[in-house]
Amino acid sequence: MDVHLTARHCKLQPEEQAAARAAALGFAKYIDGITRVDGIFDATTSKSCEYAVRVHGHVIVARNEAEGFDKAIHDAAHSVIRQIRKLKTRMSAPRHAARA
Repeated sequence: MDVHLTARHCKLQPEEQAAARAAALGFAKYIDGITRVDGIFDATTSKSCEYAVRVHGHVIVARNEAEGFDKAIHDAAHSVIRQIRKLKTRMSAPRHAARA
């Protein structure tokens, strides 16, 4: 799994970068087959975090804005996890069982 972190109009502190990378690597615990995770951080108007996760031909995107990057990372990661669980249930449905 490739993890790419990009900061736009800002510079991430080392602890924020470590938290973002740890959250991205934690997605693998919920589903196998993640090929790439893009983390995009922006601070133009407020601090925002966006994760784009590529898994099994799907792209899961979650974006969140908050007062600080720590909260934005945490909330965006929770959104991705929720979407991964939903995708996993859809993929394990009987109509997809024959394809897998």
